[in-house]
Amino acid sequence: MLVAIVATLLLWRGPIGNRLVPVPRETLLMRDAEHALAQGRLTTPDGRGASELYAAVLAVDPDRQPAREGLKRVGEAALVQAREALQRNDTMHARDDLALAHRLSVPVAEIAPLDEALLRHATAGTSIANLLDQAAAAERAGHLDDGHAAALELYQRALAADPGNAVALARRQSLFANLLDRAGARADAGDVDAASAIIERVAAIDAANPDLPVARAQLAAARERREHGQAHALDIADAALRTGRIDAAVAGYRTVIAGESGNPRARAGLRAAADAYALQAGRQASEFAFARADALLAQAKALAPDAPSIRVAEQHLRSARAHRGGATTVRTQADKDRVVKLLADAQAAIGKDNLLDPPGDSAFDKLRAAAAIAPDDPGVRATQRRFGPAAIACFERAMTGNQLGRAEGCMDALAMAQPGYPKLSSMREALAQRWLAVADERLGAGEFIAVRKALDAARRLSPHLRGLPALEVRLEQARAGGGR
Repeated sequence: MLVAIVATLLLWRGPIGNRLVPVPRETLLMRDAEHALAQGRLTTPDGRGASELYAAVLAVDPDRQPAREGLKRVGEAALVQAREALQRNDTMHARDDLALAHRLSVPVAEIAPLDEALLRHATAGTSIANLLDQAAAAERAGHLDDGHAAALELYQRALAADPGNAVALARRQSLFANLLDRAGARADAGDVDAASAIIERVAAIDAANPDLPVARAQLAAARERREHGQAHALDIADAALRTGRIDAAVAGYRTVIAGESGNPRARAGLRAAADAYALQAGRQASEFAFARADALLAQAKALAPDAPSIRVAEQHLRSARAHRGGATTVRTQADKDRVVKLLADAQAAIGKDNLLDPPGDSAFDKLRAAAAIAPDDPGVRATQRRFGPAAIACFERAMTGNQLGRAEGCMDALAMAQPGYPKLSSMREALAQRWLAVADERLGAGEFIAVRKALDAARRLSPHLRGLPALEVRLEQARAGGGR
């Protein structure tokens, strides 16, 4: 009997433990990534390949060294798979594996021999004259560089078989000129991302192309025009938001995002607009204008569904509805017991720095639930007073331990508890500076994915942070240099 009990406990220990102490998300992602890598699933369309899972870990925790090492191993595995595919004349899978190795910034010296081998395999059995005829037909049809049957790919295959072929070299040079003309037209039309992609494609094959300096100058001028226009549009949107014209501000931010989807200032503006809608929703709830409050909350959620301000407004709306219905005028013993339990949970969560997370079990959520039942309860008010100082202490501990993601969560909690706290801006600036230092360190190690994540975090916190543009330029230069 005793043996059976022990066996049962051992059997259920894992599931029970996981329910009592949930495994961190990044730990689960790392486990799945290692499993995917062991199975040879390096990349998959559903995002469950090893490369996507390791990248997801780094998105949560850019400091996690095992995830960076995992991506390196994925790149090495991609080269092994490409080599094996070439040995069995499977050029399709070899091409896919080499593309993954390029995306993971595997050193060019390791990839180049396999790139050349792939071209030789693709060219085997096809005459140079036939390849040149196919390339000319592709050019006439406008297929300059849009797939395996495009003119540039065919010229590359011809030159892999005969590197000194004068006809192929001359036609490829003419093709490069046409591609760079397209890049100039795209740049003039304001599509600087497409123009940049074309220019970098040419540069990757022919870095000494004489037309590249002019093309890059056109691109730089187009970027400057776009940035000037975006800055003007963002200034107008910011002014609209400051004066309470939220709809106009949102329209302005979205116009900028339509031209540059990742514009950090526009993204931050939309989040600020969501906060403004949520604040208005709270005010409408206080006046029992519930339909209008619901509509404003819907607008806020459309912009930033995870914004903490929305949770605050929703709780305020629930409290207002309950108060309007008379539910808060009389509290039963069950209500009182519930408040005691919620406050105990809130205080325990504060002690663990679980201020905003996990959702539903955080100190914030427990305290809000207690306040909804008994807003004037002395225990509720005392715990509310403790929340702000706890968030400050949490921020300071996280910064000391270089846990930058946690530090941002602590700062968000403080902003919710004490939005007028005078040192919030300096805390945000200090955290942005720390992220910038992380980006600088990772750049020195050639870890471009981690650099990008750190720069994005710094820009989100402080869009005009000194030193940010210079580090962005260094990142682009390092990428162009072919490093890891």
